[in-house]
Amino acid sequence: MKKPLLTLTYLLLFYFTSFAQTVSSVSDLQTALNNAEAGTIITITNGDYYNADLSIEASGTENMPIIIQAETPGGVSFINNSRIKMGGSYITLTGVKFTGDYTLSEEGASSYAISFKNGSDCNNCTVTQVQIDDYNPSSETDDFRWVRMYGQYNEISYSTFINKDCLGSMIFNQRSDGYPDYTKIHHNYFAYRNQVGTADQYNDVDVMRIGDSSESLSDSFTEIYNNYFYQVKGGEPEIIANKSGSNKFYNNTFSEYLGALSLRHGNNCEVFNNFFLNPGQTASYFNGGIRIIGEGHKIYNNYIQGTNASKQNSSSKSGGLGGINISAGQSEANFVLSGYGQVKNVLVTNNTLVDCDLGIRIGEDSGGNNQNVAPDNITVANNILFNCGDYLDEARAATNSTFEGNLVNSSSQSSTNGFTVVTNDLLQSGTTYYSIYDASDAVNASVGDYSSYFTNDVFSGNRSGVFDVGAQEYGATLVKMPYNQSDVGVTVGFGATDNTLSVSSPSLLSLGIKIYPIPVTHNVINVESSNLEITEIDIYNITGQKIISKKVDAKKHVSINTSVLKSGIYFLAINKTASSKFIVE
Repeated sequence: MKKPLLTLTYLLLFYFTSFAQTVSSVSDLQTALNNAEAGTIITITNGDYYNADLSIEASGTENMPIIIQAETPGGVSFINNSRIKMGGSYITLTGVKFTGDYTLSEEGASSYAISFKNGSDCNNCTVTQVQIDDYNPSSETDDFRWVRMYGQYNEISYSTFINKDCLGSMIFNQRSDGYPDYTKIHHNYFAYRNQVGTADQYNDVDVMRIGDSSESLSDSFTEIYNNYFYQVKGGEPEIIANKSGSNKFYNNTFSEYLGALSLRHGNNCEVFNNFFLNPGQTASYFNGGIRIIGEGHKIYNNYIQGTNASKQNSSSKSGGLGGINISAGQSEANFVLSGYGQVKNVLVTNNTLVDCDLGIRIGEDSGGNNQNVAPDNITVANNILFNCGDYLDEARAATNSTFEGNLVNSSSQSSTNGFTVVTNDLLQSGTTYYSIYDASDAVNASVGDYSSYFTNDVFSGNRSGVFDVGAQEYGATLVKMPYNQSDVGVTVGFGATDNTLSVSSPSLLSLGIKIYPIPVTHNVINVESSNLEITEIDIYNITGQKIISKKVDAKKHVSINTSVLKSGIYFLAINKTASSKFIVE
């Protein structure tokens, strides 16, 4: 007689008993890591774990990842001299914290709390809902890099990195042998990266570094998006130090910070739809917006407010800062990888700069040897410069370049070379930012055709017809706002009390289920399963009221129309068993 097929319940029972295990000590955790294989789920019992020096070398698969998870998100704390290095593939670390004191036995690239490299690089690995908080060595001049990244197709998401008091990046994408790594770093909270020394005294006080000078001419294809940087004041001109090619930085908010987003090395990067917000020049100093070195970059749809290039206790200006700083470079004869590549073939369009002491700077020497070659073939078009001290600071005039359609509301400088000073205010004030209004001279005033690069504005609203000058399109929907402190633990990062926002929460990961996008922004949420046949999906509001119910015929992928849901927190249940919270923006 033919044997009956195994039921789904039996298969799931077999899956859990074969691969799921719970550990409650450092030694048991390391044993579990040593024995991990595809499909292993290691749950760490809530509690404090001291001096946990952990490593894993194992390979999962896309459908059967290796999951290392806290019993509940945030319930596991690794304290004092704890770290983990991961090598292999498809490994997920989620729900744990690192804090306490760290004694350095190694420096710089060899020191870490989390490393995406053990015996081999980690590929297709994820760190999500992890918190590193006040995890520092005894000396602020010790170089301790919290996360070092190697390998390809890795992700850091919905995590919190706060209270760093020493040298060394919070995240250092070390890269490996110059090949593309396709890293994604998104929906993270970076805060209180505290100053070391005086401004510009030390290097390596950034928040994030993507590559290094030795491999800076190779492409990384890293994407940094939807992150919130708050009061990161390390004290050098770089909050993010880009040192590789073909990277994208978008939908990030920088608030009350020192430094800038610096394209220090590498070519063909894009910076767009970001907010740079400072409370005013008199309240802050030594900050800028975007710093440009290299070739082929595109800078568009950014809102930059309140930059001040002045150094601490000095009237002198940093050569590396400004609202948008298009640097001088080195000649080909003098160029070295650690130096300053000449700026060539760069587009700067439809940005809004407000209350910047220096608006757009061109050809400034920031201290490099033989950094005396002007930018070449740059386009600066359709930008708004509002209440800027000097809208144009041109130390070395760019060659073979185009300036057009830029509008300035008032300045001691007169109209010149594609910058038109108008009597119209261009923008009106608001509680967080200045916005365009119906009578602004910027409405429908863009010149040239740059629409192939973007079709929306800094708020992700659709542009139409002749685009408005600046980062905002009048009348477009405000789809996405700049992040603020109320978003931490809800939209970005990993809050102390609301740890809900992993793209795939551990309970769903164990069943091979993903829900996306999170947060929901486009009236649809997708549920995708690699193991479980989906037959029913129910969505409840925070009070327990069922809002949506959908039954389907045993599918692996289901899309739900969420247009009836208002902004807020909801619960999604699958087959009346597995569930997860999600956010609608």
